[in-house]
Amino acid sequence: MKKSLIIFGLALYLSACGPTLLVTGAAAGGAILYDQRSTHTIVEDLQLGPLARKIFAKDHDLKGQSDLQFHSYNRTLLITGQVSSQALQSRITELAQSIEQVEQVSNQTRVTTQHENHSAMKDTWINAKARTKLLAQSGIPSNQFKIITTDQVIYLMGLASEGKTEKVMHSLSGIKGVKKIVSLVDHAH
Repeated sequence: MKKSLIIFGLALYLSACGPTLLVTGAAAGGAILYDQRSTHTIVEDLQLGPLARKIFAKDHDLKGQSDLQFHSYNRTLLITGQVSSQALQSRITELAQSIEQVEQVSNQTRVTTQHENHSAMKDTWINAKARTKLLAQSGIPSNQFKIITTDQVIYLMGLASEGKTEKVMHSLSGIKGVKKIVSLVDHAH
């Protein structure tokens, strides 16, 4: 019950629309009942992406030299996007590791000398297909996994057994256009 109230409160804080709030609160409340993370960890994960964006925006070396996205689950910070040099890629890892709430960093940035426009439309389509396949998997609660797609690479985050993770990865591997699948699933829960 406490988890549901916290998520409902967060939805209220983040939303300005009453109907959206009601649906979001109900969905979050239902999902939270099956989430294996503690309420504290869930709240930290919700705050980690924006916190990382804020910290990275203040770094003068990265301004104009990177295009980064931040995702978190169970205190693992996934960083995707593009950066202009290997030195900056290392700087990104160091900076991410300095964030107190982060237990693990997965720096999946690509070094490139020019800004490449990846197809956001392809990534959105792949992510929708992946989410649909995950929902269709019997015996696997879909809220155990977070799916992020960047540059046609699926990043799978979550808390699950190795067997469930392998089953999900096998299912996702059949999606047309996927270059690879990277598992960041925590099996030690």
